[in-house]
Amino acid sequence: MTPAVATWPELRIRLRELVLAWALFFVALLVAASVAVEAGASTDRATLLYSPLLNTAGLVSYVVLVGAALWLGSRTQDPRYALGVIRPHAIARAVGLAFLVLVSSLLASALLEPIFHGAHSQGLTPHALPSTASAHIGLALGFLTVCVAAPVAEELFFRGAGYSALRWRLGPFGTPPVTGLAWAITHGDLQLIPQLLVFGMLLGLLYEYTDSIVPGMGVHALNNTLAFIAAFAGR
Repeated sequence: MTPAVATWPELRIRLRELVLAWALFFVALLVAASVAVEAGASTDRATLLYSPLLNTAGLVSYVVLVGAALWLGSRTQDPRYALGVIRPHAIARAVGLAFLVLVSSLLASALLEPIFHGAHSQGLTPHALPSTASAHIGLALGFLTVCVAAPVAEELFFRGAGYSALRWRLGPFGTPPVTGLAWAITHGDLQLIPQLLVFGMLLGLLYEYTDSIVPGMGVHALNNTLAFIAAFAGR
């Protein structure tokens, strides 16, 4: 199944506007993180999940990313189709493909983690949860950021808007790795890039074969939730 953005010119997002929105997100992320650090947030990787300030900064930046994606979509004739926020045509097939992508991404992470240590770099090997109200609030905000906000915002922007701008240029084989690499680089962590590139490519292929980013959002959210749980189960 070919995504609608590959064949309908009226759904195409301009590449320069996509890059501009991407840059805006970067600025918002840097500003929010800088404000959090100036306000006293710790940058210790082992306590990142417990920081109310840093997780609030993450939520703010994802709100900006969602807004950027919706703005880009509004520049087309049909924002829902341009961003891929539609019901998959074959639900059973979409569920099966989503499950396959999830299993494949987990296997890839298991193989790559001992080499690149992306989970540790991302703060997913935390110290024991401190018995403070601040740490518990930070953990709740961390869950919302990692398991809810990130999957929605990132799929809307990178698979949704990204596909709308690039799919007709790069085709079915070029778009998944390019959007996956852009998504991986956006995280700003070299150790994470290999794992995120593989996952991003798989999410792109899932969109390619379902014509919807909704299954990808579900897989992304479940993958992040499992990683979040594993961070504490490993202790």
